[in-house]
Amino acid sequence: MTAKQENFFEETRTLSGKQILVFNLPNLMIQAKFAFIGNIIILFYINIMGQTPIIIGVIHSSMLFFSAIMSVLLGALSDKISTRVGRKKTIMLICGPIVSVVFILIWIPPTPTGPYGSLNLYLIVWYVIIMMIWTIANSGFQASYLSMIPELSSEEDNRLKISVANMLAMIVGSGIGIFLPIILVGNATKNFDRGESDLYYPNSSVGREIFTNIFIVSIIFSVFFILAFIIMMVLINEPNLSEEHENISSIKDIFKDLLNTLQDKNYRNYILSFLFMFIAFTAFANLLINYSTFVLKLRGEEFFFVVIFIVISCAFSFILWDSLSKRLGLKKSMTTCLILAFIAFSSNLILIIPMSQQLKIIIGIALISFTFATFVGSLIFPMAIVSNIVDMAAKRLNKNVSGAYVGLYAMMGSLSAALVMLFISSFLQIFGTNASISYILIFFVSAILIALSGLIFRKVKVSDN
Repeated sequence: MTAKQENFFEETRTLSGKQILVFNLPNLMIQAKFAFIGNIIILFYINIMGQTPIIIGVIHSSMLFFSAIMSVLLGALSDKISTRVGRKKTIMLICGPIVSVVFILIWIPPTPTGPYGSLNLYLIVWYVIIMMIWTIANSGFQASYLSMIPELSSEEDNRLKISVANMLAMIVGSGIGIFLPIILVGNATKNFDRGESDLYYPNSSVGREIFTNIFIVSIIFSVFFILAFIIMMVLINEPNLSEEHENISSIKDIFKDLLNTLQDKNYRNYILSFLFMFIAFTAFANLLINYSTFVLKLRGEEFFFVVIFIVISCAFSFILWDSLSKRLGLKKSMTTCLILAFIAFSSNLILIIPMSQQLKIIIGIALISFTFATFVGSLIFPMAIVSNIVDMAAKRLNKNVSGAYVGLYAMMGSLSAALVMLFISSFLQIFGTNASISYILIFFVSAILIALSGLIFRKVKVSDN
């Protein structure tokens, strides 16, 4: 450890309220993009573009597996480089603009031809190339951005504020990315009969309307992200840990750092618990529109009721979980939330029972709201835990490890998303994209994953500060 780095770990570092807000603006928009992709990519490329679930699932999963690896490598790399701009900012400056442009290109693939379900080679090649670029750029940006959090502040109270603001940005961004597709689909399906399910672009005016609306939204998202990114880059100064003579470390050094990260048993347990939990919630988010369309058979303004109840549920649950965590402590609150999440996911089996359409809609919307409440609780303080573990590791190893640790954390997000797409596409391929049993079974398996997450989380040592 250099003298500069020794002083760094001893000095007091905090962010003001304004700086916390500015720092989290890009996170809000990147989460909105990420949620938007997850929430509508299946409907877009399978139902509207007409490609088979297993092909889209395998391609998307492959890209996300690649993203998982890139997140760790680029996160560790950001600990090693030295430029005038900053270690993390250098990678972010390269990846940020690419993320914005490619996000738009995802939604303008070649027009599908032939019958529904037939392989469109041009469309598939486009999808592979665009998603590959998106994966690399997004992995670099996310890993570098998140790994700045432990370095920007050394005070626990200030870190907690940053982490809460980070999670608020994540929740709001995810909410935007989830609600907008619901609104778009709801508006497009207002004259769509409950018995209809064909959204294939060449055959369906509803499918074409959804396509156009998605493209417009992608442009708006990218513009706002660039603005937030520029503001953050200008107003937030990255702490300088690197000596002027430091250069990029070898790949061997990077993998050595990653190996040290994996040797931390407490962190291994935490990220494994996070992986199972995030798989379940990612499946839920990715299938929300399909679940609403093909299980609950919502049409038109009925989608708006879903949005209203989700907003109310998220707002109240955030207040309740924050209050509960102060009384019970983080670990007990998180455990309680995982138990409730298990109940929420497994309760979808009720929808197998024959019932009236009106009752099914009421129960379905209630379950969606309940699940979102547990989603907010389950993800409210993860970066605070990571920051705490990073500090302990940095002191133990006598060097900065935030990039490697947070890169591994980001890797779990990408890995879970990859596994989810394989998981989802397999069920949809077997049972059908329009069959309600597909989605009910997926949510039941998700309940089992939540239970596993809770069992592993019991082993994690978490400070209740």
